[in-house]
Amino acid sequence: MFSPRLLSLSRRALPRASSLRLLPRRLQSSKPPKQQADAHGNTSSVSTEVLTPGEKVQAGMYLTRNLALLGLAGACAFYIGVELFPTRMSPNSIMNESFELVRGNESCRRLYGEDMKCYGRDGGGKREGRRNFVEHTATPAELTPEKAERSRVRYNLEGHDGAAHGFVFAEVSKGMDSGEFVYVMVQNKRGGATHTIVDNRSALAAGVYGKSAGGGMSALLGGGGGK
Repeated sequence: MFSPRLLSLSRRALPRASSLRLLPRRLQSSKPPKQQADAHGNTSSVSTEVLTPGEKVQAGMYLTRNLALLGLAGACAFYIGVELFPTRMSPNSIMNESFELVRGNESCRRLYGEDMKCYGRDGGGKREGRRNFVEHTATPAELTPEKAERSRVRYNLEGHDGAAHGFVFAEVSKGMDSGEFVYVMVQNKRGGATHTIVDNRSALAAGVYGKSAGGGMSALLGGGGGK
């Protein structure tokens, strides 16, 4: 016969035994991650997690935002580089170089004074400055006689104490050396009189400009220097 104490101990152990019998079933209910073998026979676990439609939309929005930020950063870096390291064909470079010719012209000095200044688009009031937007256009190479791209600018010219105002028109052809222009002209805003400082349009159309000099224009027009 079993003692009462032994029976009570066996009854207390029954729930624990039932829980132990249920434990393997719980373990079997959880699916292990899929195993994927590579070319060398090594296996690795592959996640089978699937995104919900809402999560897919959110991930697409994050990706679009990051791509937009990258594009904006690239554009800013490009324009900063252009401002810091301008090329000969850039509007500000053409304005600065042509203004040196205008300032050295005797007729312009008489009309606008020794202390003349130039600036870009006139925004009205006191907003004028050399860093203002410089109006410019580009001509494709196929539309020019020398088959080279051209860049044309227009900017403002102001005399001493605002006594006289004018427009400066300047154009450069790609391949020209520093200081060379297709033309540089100054037009007075009040009377409309035009002072021509440089004009090589006829020579470019005829294909003869720079051939005797053997410089940048000779290479631009395909002529042999020194002939």
